[in-house]
Amino acid sequence: MKNNLAKIIFIVALLIGLSASKAMAFDKLSLTITPPLFQMAIGPGEVWRSSLKIVNTNPYDLTVYAGNMNFEANGEEGQGRFVPLLENNINNLAKWIEITPDPIFIPQGKSVDIPFTVRIPPDAEAGGHYAAILVGTRPQNENANGANVLVSSQVSSLFLVRINGDVREEGYIQEFKTGRTFYEKLDIDFILRFKNIGNVHLKPQGEIAIFNMWGKEIGKILINEKNDFGNVLPRSARKFIFNWQRESSLLEMGRFKAVAEISYGEDARQNVSHAVYFWILPAKPLIGAVISFLVVILIIIFLIRRYVKRSLASLEQRIISKRK
Repeated sequence: MKNNLAKIIFIVALLIGLSASKAMAFDKLSLTITPPLFQMAIGPGEVWRSSLKIVNTNPYDLTVYAGNMNFEANGEEGQGRFVPLLENNINNLAKWIEITPDPIFIPQGKSVDIPFTVRIPPDAEAGGHYAAILVGTRPQNENANGANVLVSSQVSSLFLVRINGDVREEGYIQEFKTGRTFYEKLDIDFILRFKNIGNVHLKPQGEIAIFNMWGKEIGKILINEKNDFGNVLPRSARKFIFNWQRESSLLEMGRFKAVAEISYGEDARQNVSHAVYFWILPAKPLIGAVISFLVVILIIIFLIRRYVKRSLASLEQRIISKRK
């Protein structure tokens, strides 16, 4: 009896252990989607076809599901949020993307291609339209929650679609500043906000040039040179943060200048610029120099007073000697 009880306990423990291992494995679910971004220009009434590749890098088979969501900017840090289809919105890119709703089986270590079609209506509004195809282990309607979607077990491929027609490319530098006004060394934080007031996404590119107090260029920061995800969506602002460092010396101090030069637009490149000023005041070297200077002044004063005192004493002795 005791042996049978021990066997039962062992089997139950083993099953619990296997279940825990399986749950842990799925907690570390890994999916790869390529490409992660589609950017295209297309006209009303046109059709565009392509496919996504989903790679299962897990040590077990997976069944995944694909679905569409609209996409919009969320904050200034480049984040976005997925929004479910709006049935009454004719300008709804997610509704124009056709992809299978059926389960998709992917063996472990293998990949599958998922074809899709983008079918633009003839009356589609010109400008930017944004959506995403999401692939995960559950059907999309099980993850929807109001206007947001839980994507912890999903991967996505974004669609930035530019529909030809009356496209307006308009933007400006909303803010360009340093993290603070005074720095002790050349370790500077720059904050740049670009505002898109047009109807299509823009990708601001350019540079920040840094000049010392003599007007000599001493550094440069490239903006959005190799970043496919550096777009700013219509009617939104995006914040870019940069850090620039350089070995500084006591001679590199004073009032410095940084100029942000940005260009944007595909139909016609437009340029905007903004300048900011900041100070380099190396506190420790300056304090050391001031203390050294004060010490030298005090020594000089002491030596002068000593010399004057000795001179007066010598003159007094000579006067006394003459009187005698």
